[in-house]
Amino acid sequence: MKHLAYLNKYFYKYRYRFILGIAFVTISNVFAVLPPQVIRYAFDLVKDNIAYYNLYDGFALQASIYSVFSHI
Repeated sequence: MKHLAYLNKYFYKYRYRFILGIAFVTISNVFAVLPPQVIRYAFDLVKDNIAYYNLYDGFALQASIYSVFSHI
């Protein structure tokens, strides 16, 4: 690790750019993880609503469930 100590002067000289780079990498990773979670939530919502629609099969409430489902 002694050989790498020579790089410390560059880390100190460019510390603000280094910190900014770390911040942008962190933010890009957060935005890379967020969309799949939103899509999973949407698919789960559709699956649950279809299950509720099928639950009321043959009843008068099925039309109102359909209107709620189409609104969502």
